[in-house]
Amino acid sequence: MAVLGSVLMRGLGTEKDPNEALRLLHFAHERRNSYATLTLGDYYYLGKETPKNLKKALEMYEAGTIFVQELEFITLDGVTESSLKARLKLIEKIKSHMCLRSRIVTHGP
Repeated sequence: MAVLGSVLMRGLGTEKDPNEALRLLHFAHERRNSYATLTLGDYYYLGKETPKNLKKALEMYEAGTIFVQELEFITLDGVTESSLKARLKLIEKIKSHMCLRSRIVTHGP
């Protein structure tokens, strides 16, 4: 499901269908597929075919990294070690950004 979602999102060899792609990726995420979950994190982080949502991106990145760690095989589900490390850095970046935004809203600039 996750790979098919990615194919539909990009329109590789078929017509691009972002709605069906997101549905399939969420379906795979609900079944603890790390590739789908991290891919959804990317889409929410970048605002790709869905509104940009850092909170949702963070949720997906954290869940995806947990799914990978549960598997104990970094390359299973199509997630490479370097890809995982990049997402872990994004988790910290998003947390930092959200913390900064919270302080600005709470205390003013």
